Amino acid sequence: MTEGNLCVSNIIETYMRFFTKILVLIIFISLETQAQKHKEFSVEGFILNAQTSAPIPYANIGILNTEIGTLSNEDGSFSIRILAKYTDQNIIFSSIGYEQKSITVNDIDLSKPLKILLKELVGKLEEVVVTSEKFEKQKEVFGNGKSLLLNGLTKGDTLYAGAAAALLIDKHQYPDLTYIQEASLYIARNKMPSFKVRMRLMAVDSTNGLKPGDDILFEQVVIQSSIKKGWLKFPLEKVHQIENDAFYLMFEWILNKEDRKYIHDVYEEYFNAYPENIRYDTTIVDGEVIMTNVLPRALAGTFFGITSSTKDLNSFLCYSRNHSFGEWDRLAHTLSAKIKIANYPLEPNSIERKTRELSITDSITQWAESFREEQNIPGLQLAVMKNDSLMYSNAFGYSDQLNKVKANPTTQFRIASVSKTLTSAGIMKLVSEGKVDLDESVREYVPTFPQKKYPIKVRQLLSHLGGIRDYYGVSWKDELFIQEHYNSSNEAISIFSNDSLVAEPGTQFVYSSFGYTLLGAIIESASDQSYLDYMSNEIWRPLKMSFTYGDIADSTMNDKSKFYFLTGEEASPYDLSYIYPSGGLVSTSEDLVKFGSMLLNGKLLDESSLDQTFNTQYTSKDEPTGYGLGWYLGKDSNDTKAWYHAGELPSSGSFVVIYPEHNLVITLLANSPIISEADDGFSDEIQRLGEIIYNH
Repeated sequence: MTEGNLCVSNIIETYMRFFTKILVLIIFISLETQAQKHKEFSVEGFILNAQTSAPIPYANIGILNTEIGTLSNEDGSFSIRILAKYTDQNIIFSSIGYEQKSITVNDIDLSKPLKILLKELVGKLEEVVVTSEKFEKQKEVFGNGKSLLLNGLTKGDTLYAGAAAALLIDKHQYPDLTYIQEASLYIARNKMPSFKVRMRLMAVDSTNGLKPGDDILFEQVVIQSSIKKGWLKFPLEKVHQIENDAFYLMFEWILNKEDRKYIHDVYEEYFNAYPENIRYDTTIVDGEVIMTNVLPRALAGTFFGITSSTKDLNSFLCYSRNHSFGEWDRLAHTLSAKIKIANYPLEPNSIERKTRELSITDSITQWAESFREEQNIPGLQLAVMKNDSLMYSNAFGYSDQLNKVKANPTTQFRIASVSKTLTSAGIMKLVSEGKVDLDESVREYVPTFPQKKYPIKVRQLLSHLGGIRDYYGVSWKDELFIQEHYNSSNEAISIFSNDSLVAEPGTQFVYSSFGYTLLGAIIESASDQSYLDYMSNEIWRPLKMSFTYGDIADSTMNDKSKFYFLTGEEASPYDLSYIYPSGGLVSTSEDLVKFGSMLLNGKLLDESSLDQTFNTQYTSKDEPTGYGLGWYLGKDSNDTKAWYHAGELPSSGSFVVIYPEHNLVITLLANSPIISEADDGFSDEIQRLGEIIYNH
């Protein structure tokens, strides 16, 4: 190598060492920058009314379209975690009825609490014109007014708050309807002592893909409730006119820090114990792939109702966000929410109605007519038996709305989960005959049922302590509107038999309709008859229950009712043979009060079987469940003992209650769902009916 080449080589080597050092320095700076960006700090403070210094609760706080967002607490205080990468962004502070304010993160003094003063919006009062001219009053209900069996949609983030779901309301065909009268949200399931939800109306943001935009309702509408499920109503205190032809009906979860942490901890503990139960579903909506996690069942939180049918997804547009100012994402479900809009302002009802003293028959009839109207039920059937004597039986409305066919006492209705009380009696009869042992393993009678991680006893199935899943987390189309016919319960258990348990048997009360399908298979194995044949031969015929049998799709039953969704739409046909023992039977209210009375008075089961049926069962930790063997056990608001069961399908509702101290049995059947605020169906309205009867 020449001297010149050696010099060039040394120069190149020097430059390589220099550039290597520069590259390492760049990488180090880049990594340090990334680390700094992911560091976080907390901003704390208060949001107050600029005019009065009063705290502003539930104000939305966050950075637009990021993962940073929360709500202020009831006292106006807030705490929000900010990532360092957002120091050049603005934090937005906003509340309904106030001017919005924003502050750059870099301008915040972290050494002291931040005080945010929001000015009230001064709006022009809407003038309501009262005219003597006659006009036709008109009102319509818009939205997705459906009942649900599924858990629904929930949010319980540990760090942030302000999660919401919004349903697009399109009223362009009704331009004259401008007065908002009432909004409602369906609570599919509530697992909290109480909860708060805020209702908002938001404009359609045409600049952002038709997503929810600015508020157009400037009244703070927050409802606190403890209902377990049912329609949650949001009445308005003021008169509001909405001129927009389309807008979003939006509902926010109002959760404080303790609520969010509790929900998070409950699910984290469950998923650590049962990792095999975590599952994700993918839905394609308008060509967009949307993935959602599926919860095995409701453990904590408040679940907003949703529907997931293709028809609903094509008919409605829904969005959700994870926290205040989070980005709105297309929802893979349709929110169950509705709003009533009229062409006249809501008139407060200040007239107190006085009623004359009614006979017991008139009192029951008045209750039934009012209940049917309030629940918007097409057809209703009601029967009452006291001291083994039928004291009342009547039917209201239509079994076929289109053809105006009136319901009557012999019209057959689906009885949904009230079927479980009959299946329980069938099992207990086999127990009294020594053909079934309640504390024996299920596989002793149904060896085709796969071995599980833990053994399941017959008693545990009857009392919903078996750990078998219910419909929760699976779409109606997949597991409710089944078209396939099953020739036996032993065949039907194939739907769920290979699924993992959702809880160790005996440890938790987990309501399970599939558990009762498995009980039907036990009846078949122990009796050597099909479920329907055994029940007909041993229960229904001996009790002269002439109108009780399994619901047969497209059957030629002379007087079987048609069935309806809450929207009023006639239900699509499907085959209930897969759940005959748990929810697939048809009957009449007279047949069912006869069954309840015979059961109550020991004419169907022996004393030992009755004692076990109507005594609460206990978890492995000796916690009472409030459920016996096929019956809920409790007391009404008057501290009167009651044994009862409710039933709900997408197109039918039912309720049976026995008051043992009054030798009284009441049964109510409907050809559309019965909405109840009580998780077990024993609503205040049903209790009031019992009170009317036993106090008369």
